[in-house]
Amino acid sequence: MGAKLHVAAQYLRPGNGGIAEVARVSMKALARRGPVQGHACLETQDYAVETAPVRAYGSRPRFLLGLERASLSGGRFLYDFAGTARVASLLWPRRPYAVWAHGIEVWDAVRADRRRALERADLVLVNSAYTRDRASPTLGGLRDV
Repeated sequence: MGAKLHVAAQYLRPGNGGIAEVARVSMKALARRGPVQGHACLETQDYAVETAPVRAYGSRPRFLLGLERASLSGGRFLYDFAGTARVASLLWPRRPYAVWAHGIEVWDAVRADRRRALERADLVLVNSAYTRDRASPTLGGLRDV
């Protein structure tokens, strides 16, 4: 892996639910292959996930500014879910990104801003065939799921 990968999430610390757990495990696996930087929107103190540093922002405006700076340095982004990935459309320059789609947030009535974040993603990751199939009305028309 050449350029740095940025994992952007609401939370990356243990104890913050299943979406945070998937983001953290993804970060650990990716860090074994190359440089990874974590970005935690709603956490307030910097830390590390194994060897990968995590920058904690404590607010959405600071998170957006931090990701903007990260986008200037190059690399790619992995977002923990479509809600977080909405910020990708605000970053300049636009960077390729992947986003996790976990379940209920992509089933049935999906918010328009989250649907756009999924449509703009270069890759949508799902944790099971069940999730992919259940979300097919939302994800079915996307290129890479």
